[in-house]
Amino acid sequence: MKYGIVSDSHGVEDENLLRVTSDLINRGAERFIHAGDLNVRHKDTKFFGGLPVACALTRDQHPAINPDFVVAPAGWHFTMPAMLEPSRSIISDEVTRQALEKLGLVPEDTSIRQRLSYNNIANRIVIWGKTKIYLGHERSHDVLADRALFLDFLKDVDQVSDGVTLICTGHTHFAFLVQSGRKTWINPGAVMVLPEIIMPGDGYSYALYDSSNGEVVFCRIPVVKYDLDPITVGVIADTDNVATLDTGYWAKLAREFHERGTSVIIMCGNHWGGDIGQPEFSGFDVHYNILPHQQSTPGNVPSNWHRINPEFPIVEINGFKLLVDYDFGMGLSEQEEYGSLTMAADMSKKYRNHHVDFLLCGQSQDALYEEGDSIAILCPGNSRNRRKFATICLPRKEITFGAVRIAA
Repeated sequence: MKYGIVSDSHGVEDENLLRVTSDLINRGAERFIHAGDLNVRHKDTKFFGGLPVACALTRDQHPAINPDFVVAPAGWHFTMPAMLEPSRSIISDEVTRQALEKLGLVPEDTSIRQRLSYNNIANRIVIWGKTKIYLGHERSHDVLADRALFLDFLKDVDQVSDGVTLICTGHTHFAFLVQSGRKTWINPGAVMVLPEIIMPGDGYSYALYDSSNGEVVFCRIPVVKYDLDPITVGVIADTDNVATLDTGYWAKLAREFHERGTSVIIMCGNHWGGDIGQPEFSGFDVHYNILPHQQSTPGNVPSNWHRINPEFPIVEINGFKLLVDYDFGMGLSEQEEYGSLTMAADMSKKYRNHHVDFLLCGQSQDALYEEGDSIAILCPGNSRNRRKFATICLPRKEITFGAVRIAA
């Protein structure tokens, strides 16, 4: 099942919302997920091709206080914040502690806190076939502001509704992907465009999720025209000794890249020296990173393979600059995301007069993607252990996260 995921469409024009949903339908979307801030005039099946829609209501859209959202259109399902009676106070999706304080309750009262946490999660669960989804709106702040709160939330989700594999939220207007075990957390970014923070390649942002293979695509309709032919870049990390564990791996990976129109590959680090120059990559322009502790590469590297300069690890493609720092991924699992983006921006400042658009890294089992207002962080995930890879299509910044198929 393919799900089209959108969010924060409250300021978008009707025709541009239709452009987004039509593109998702053309890509195979069979159902839509809206992660909140839906304009009431778009509460209409015609804007979503008549397909089923699950939509997260915000606090001010709760049916108890907003009559516009009492009845869902045919084929739609609303998820909503919890409500506590008799005060009829809306419980936010952000932090239960804040809700308790507003109600004059003591955060240390674990029974009340647990009840609110349960309701916040239970009211946000959608079950479509074999896919169980948590669909909220403001919960993105938990990821961006507090790593411990993020981990606690994942545990709470499992306790309330075991088997959730997809989490969708919005609110921040920046796309991100966080994978943790069997869970994939997606913020598709905003369909509404804020002109004051448009970066090169930016536009109406949305995502496509394929539950059959876990593939995630972050899509965009650019708001400005560009005079560049698109180039797709494949990104991998941590292949290590994968060829000894799956002798056909490099051929399978090459096929994944060919199917996505890839012409350039960036290898972020932790690759066996003997794999440098793999004949399966003869049709690509390959930029590879060798870590300081690894053995030197063979002397007969094919001409289409280029070692990334450790003193200036920037690869420029189609006017975009991609900084490769393998070790940056090591601390991401312990770092809250706002801090990660700040660290990435600070790191890019070392390369004066070279505006860095992407920071590519390794050292993580799972894929991760974080957009900021000046830089994006991308970790493709572990290629040896999880068979992970990513692609970036420039200049429109379409990002795909996938896994190499086992079948030949």
